[in-house]
Amino acid sequence: MRPMKLKKTTFISLLCAVAIFGFVSMASAAKTLSVALYQAPTHELSVWIKELAPMLAQMSNNELKAKVYDAGTIAKAREMIDAVQRNLADVGFVYPGFNSSTIPVMEVVGAVPFLIRNNYEWWKAWPKIVPVLQKALEDKGYDNIVVCAVPYYGGWYKIATKGKAVKVPDDLKGIKIKAVGKGLRDYVSKVGGSSVSISTAEVYEAASRGLLQGTIGCHTHWTGWKQMEVFDHLLDLPVAPTTMLFYINKSTLKKLGPKDAAVFTKFCEMTSAIITIDSMVSEAKNEMIASSKMKFYKPTQAEIELWYAPSKEVIAEWVKRSAPYGQEIVDIVEKVRNSKKKNFLNY
Repeated sequence: MRPMKLKKTTFISLLCAVAIFGFVSMASAAKTLSVALYQAPTHELSVWIKELAPMLAQMSNNELKAKVYDAGTIAKAREMIDAVQRNLADVGFVYPGFNSSTIPVMEVVGAVPFLIRNNYEWWKAWPKIVPVLQKALEDKGYDNIVVCAVPYYGGWYKIATKGKAVKVPDDLKGIKIKAVGKGLRDYVSKVGGSSVSISTAEVYEAASRGLLQGTIGCHTHWTGWKQMEVFDHLLDLPVAPTTMLFYINKSTLKKLGPKDAAVFTKFCEMTSAIITIDSMVSEAKNEMIASSKMKFYKPTQAEIELWYAPSKEVIAEWVKRSAPYGQEIVDIVEKVRNSKKKNFLNY
């Protein structure tokens, strides 16, 4: 059989079809952007962010796609800031407190006691605090990072104790208590306690063996880490809000161009806002569960003022070591504190 001959016009048509198909395939291929987490796959933050990841494709008309790398696959907790700076991740979920030894202003995310005192102050102050942290990072050489304008609220640090109810600062005298961050450790020392710097994972065993009589922790510690089994009292007074941030790679935004960069930034902001709402619901649920095992004590206003008093000196010391940024943040918070609260449920 003689081979079939293609007409010139048919051959050209085939070439055009292949070319057009290739162009359409290339055009429809989504750009994959990496989201780096240090939390374990089963951690609620990992679960939430993975659930929200497909939202980026929807927001970008399938031009962008988010791929989540959890469990420190790209970077561990303390190295996340450098991973984003060095282009190893397009965005990283960061607890800036891990880097506060070199950037002291970052203690504001959870280690400056009673600087931010309630949800109203957190919601109103943090959008203004973010630009201060952005400048602090850039001044330290982290010029390839854009701090997401919407922070993540992880819950309030509170004081839990074993065998003894804590109502006023004097009740902490002689107690060994876990406190992470220089500001919290300084506070514990000033009221006569003994601060112990151990990881959250070590608290349960230390308390079980009598090596620890208290801890400054949050709602996920009582339930997720089962600390409600070893501590039987909780002072229901917010000490400091745990706050995390998305650090976005600036080089990634430049490569994406204005349109896609805006979409990716908005995706990070919306993700942070949504998981914050989830966290608030989770906090209420977890504290309700913990209250079945722990006795919650709500201090009187006079007792609250006693707790606030020692923090003034601790905050002043933080302002000095975090200069010039700390004072700017204090001014922001005080302005919010003195503002009118219009129908805001303050708790």
